[in-house]
Amino acid sequence: MPADIPLQPIYAAAGIAVIAAVAARAAGVLTLPAAATAAVMLVLAALFWGWTGLGIYASLFLASALLGLIGRKKRAEREEKVLARHGARNIKQVLVNGLPALIAMGAGFFSGIGAFHAAAAASLAAGFADSAASDIGILTDSRTVSIVTFKEVAKGVSGGVSLLGSAAGIFAAAAGAALPLAFGEYSWQIFLSVTAAAILGVALDSVLGGTMQALYRCPVCGAESEKRMCCGEKSVVVRGFRHIDNDAVNLIANCFALILGGGAAALITYL
Repeated sequence: MPADIPLQPIYAAAGIAVIAAVAARAAGVLTLPAAATAAVMLVLAALFWGWTGLGIYASLFLASALLGLIGRKKRAEREEKVLARHGARNIKQVLVNGLPALIAMGAGFFSGIGAFHAAAAASLAAGFADSAASDIGILTDSRTVSIVTFKEVAKGVSGGVSLLGSAAGIFAAAAGAALPLAFGEYSWQIFLSVTAAAILGVALDSVLGGTMQALYRCPVCGAESEKRMCCGEKSVVVRGFRHIDNDAVNLIANCFALILGGGAAALITYL
């Protein structure tokens, strides 16, 4: 643990956190508990990783919020048909996308091992890339197919991929991984490994979403979605496991990217 902790990033994070939380809540991007949680996480990121932690969390938070506002009406109409939960992100979603990275940052802070920070960057980049792929992909009018069966699926269903969504995910993974590089925190080699880890994390997210995540069929209208209830009746599981939802899949994928990115950074640094 550093003997002298810079206080300026923490003060800045506290101010930004309050403004961002209020703005996100007012825009309907986050629920009130989710906004408060995101604010606390932003301050902790600044404590654990200084200006870099503040920069990467604040930048990805803002970018995700802006992506959520693009084509909001069209997205809401499509999400309502297939997703169990849509609209403002809740506290569980904030924790799934931010807590693994925050734990890695804390480990890097107390141990002084830089690979933990690369691991955190990979996890955050994977979460941002998944959000970008989902938010942009659901807006496309082009064909969306299952990553497992390659058959056409409804837009927004987990495991579905499109050309535009995939391109957005790859770009977002690289953008998220580039933030610590811009702060001089790691080399180009580690940047490439973090980017690759984030992309593989998103790919795993899609595979798990198309296999293990529960998909339901309504016994009344026959529509397939992630909704446990539809048309006033309990939906029937047609694929995956009832207790594995999108949040569980996202958590697994983000942790996978974290381990890959941190492991690759350690190999590059110490071998």
